[in-house]
Amino acid sequence: MAQKLKKDQLTDRKADEQEALQFVSLVVHDLEVPLVSLKTLLRFLNDDRFDPSKPTHQKLLESSKIALERAEALRDDLLSSARASRLKMNVGIGDVDLKAAVTDACIMAQAGAGENGVTILYRLPSNAITVKADHLLLGRILDNLIYNATRHTPSGGEINVEVIQKKTTAEIVVSDGGTGFGEGVDPEQLFELYNQADYRSRGLTRGVGIGLYFCRLAVTEMNGSIKAENSKNSGAVFRCNLPIGGIPDEK
Repeated sequence: MAQKLKKDQLTDRKADEQEALQFVSLVVHDLEVPLVSLKTLLRFLNDDRFDPSKPTHQKLLESSKIALERAEALRDDLLSSARASRLKMNVGIGDVDLKAAVTDACIMAQAGAGENGVTILYRLPSNAITVKADHLLLGRILDNLIYNATRHTPSGGEINVEVIQKKTTAEIVVSDGGTGFGEGVDPEQLFELYNQADYRSRGLTRGVGIGLYFCRLAVTEMNGSIKAENSKNSGAVFRCNLPIGGIPDEK
């Protein structure tokens, strides 16, 4: 009996360690997005190319400020989890301004995208729109989806980000200018942890799947849904639906 109890304790400990390692991996992965913006600004400064009078450079500075705030939020999330001895995803759902969240994500991503000749266009509803979400997690989801689109869009291409308000949900649509998912790729499997490694080994896709795995995990925690599909023209499309905010929770 004692031996079985000890074995169960070891199993639980390994599971906790694996979950903690996964959490840290997700946070470190998501730090890559804001670091791209900050590194772009540093390159401009180092090459004496930064001119605050130019609108594009003003946007780069704004992008870097957002990136720094995002990186600090990720750091704080990691530290607070460590202090609580609970390295797990923290979810605090409330009403979040979706238009502001999308705007910040697009501005931050444009710094790196512009360096590669990619333009990010975004269309938002004229009316205010809030969603039931965790502010930090929503930002990380948007960063992952837009950065992913940037990596798959060739120079001279465009990324389109759109928010569509529905009856009980708001849909965030991110479309890239790439070639889409080739034959033999199941878009649903792209959200499984490390599943893209097999596709990558066969030259069917890029990445190892950490970012999209996080997106599915976080969206599910916020009672939403996410899916991927090929565009009717070309490129890939990601659709993320979250509950509309301002609606009392059912008891």
